Amino acid sequence: MTKERTPSLIIDAIIEHINERRKLEQKLRESEKLSNLISENANDLIAILNDKFEFEYINESVHKQLLGYSKQDLIGTNTLNLIHPNDLQIVTETYKKEFLFGQWTVETRIKTKEGNYMWLEIRGKFFFDMNKNKKTLIISRDITKRKEAELLVKKEINELKKLNELRVNFINRASHEIKTPITSIYGASKMALEIYNEKITRYDFLLSPKFKEFLEIIVIASKRLKDLTLDLLDISYLEANRLNLNKKRINISETIRECVFIYTILAEERKIEIITILPETLYIYIDEALIYRVFQNLIINAINYTLPHGKIFIKNEIKNESLFISIQDTGIGLTPNELTKLFTKFGKIERSEKNIVNKGIGFGLFLSRDIIKLHNGEIWAYSKGRNKGTSFFIKLPLQ
Repeated sequence: MTKERTPSLIIDAIIEHINERRKLEQKLRESEKLSNLISENANDLIAILNDKFEFEYINESVHKQLLGYSKQDLIGTNTLNLIHPNDLQIVTETYKKEFLFGQWTVETRIKTKEGNYMWLEIRGKFFFDMNKNKKTLIISRDITKRKEAELLVKKEINELKKLNELRVNFINRASHEIKTPITSIYGASKMALEIYNEKITRYDFLLSPKFKEFLEIIVIASKRLKDLTLDLLDISYLEANRLNLNKKRINISETIRECVFIYTILAEERKIEIITILPETLYIYIDEALIYRVFQNLIINAINYTLPHGKIFIKNEIKNESLFISIQDTGIGLTPNELTKLFTKFGKIERSEKNIVNKGIGFGLFLSRDIIKLHNGEIWAYSKGRNKGTSFFIKLPLQ
C-alpha cells in the first residue's frame, strides 16, 4: 500500500525549491554583476554579438571612452557598419576562414562616433548561450599608435628606397660618363707605349727615358681608374639587384689559365712563381666575365701581398657535386682580426711591410663575394697568421 505524502511535506518541498531557485538567481545576479564590474573596468573593448553580427552587449564605459558610443548607439547595430570600407574584405575573409576553428584575430580600422577611424586588434571567439544560440565574444585593443608607427616606418623605408635609387642611378650615370674618356686615355697611352717600345723614332724626344716613364705612369694610372670605374658600376648594379648573370658552359681551367697568363709579367717583375694544378678541361655553367673578375682580384692580391721569391698555387677539384678552387700564397698572411674585415665594402687592410704592393680601396673582395653568391656559391679565406701565407677558397655548384 503506497504511503501518500501529506500536504505539509509537499508545501515544504515547494518552499525549499523556491528558496534554492532564489539562491541560484542571486548567485547569477552576483556573477553577472561581477562580470559587468570586470568588463566595465577593463582596458579593452568587450562586446557580444549575435549570429547576425549585431551588438547584444558592450562594456559601455570603455566604448564611450575610446569610440564615443553608448549602448543605445550600438545595441542592435551590425558591426560591419563600423569597419573601414577598405578593410571589409579582409575582415570577412578572416571570419570565414577561422569559422571552423572557433576563434579569429584581425587588425582593422573602426569608425568612431565623431567619424574618424582608429586601428583595433580584434580577437573573436564563438560560443553558445544557455538557449543554444550562437554568439561571438569579441575583445578589441587600441593599436592606433602602433599602426601609425608602422606606417611611418614604411614611409621612411620607401623614401630611403627612392634616395637609394637616385644614388644608384647617379653612380651608374657618372661611372658610364667617366668610363668612356678613361678607356680612351688608357687605350691611347698603351698604344703610344707600344709604339715607343717598337722604337719608331720619327721624333727625337721619343728617345727620352723620361717620355717612356711618363707613358708608363699614364698607362698604369688610367688602367687603375678604368678598373675602379668598373668596380663602381658592378657594385651599384649588385646593390640594386640588377646585375644579371649571363651563364654559359665554360671550361673553367682555361679561364683560370688565361687570367694567370695576363698577370705572369706582373708576377715575374716581383720574382713570384705561379704554379697551376688544373685539369685540361673542366666545364661549368658560369658568367665567365664576372668569374674572371673574381680570379683577377684574387690573383692580384696574392701577387701584391707575397714577398719576392714567394709562390702562388692555384688548383681546382670536384668534391660532392661541387667545384672547389683554391688560390694559396706564401705571402705575409692575415691575423684573425684581419680575416673578419675581408669581403666587406671598403674593407681594405692597411699594410706597413716592405716589398709588398698596398693598392686599392677595398672593393675587390667585396665584389668577388657578391659575384660568387650570385652563382649560388661560397668564398672564404684562411690563414695561420702573420707571415704564414693566405688561402682563398671558392665553392661553385657544378649544375
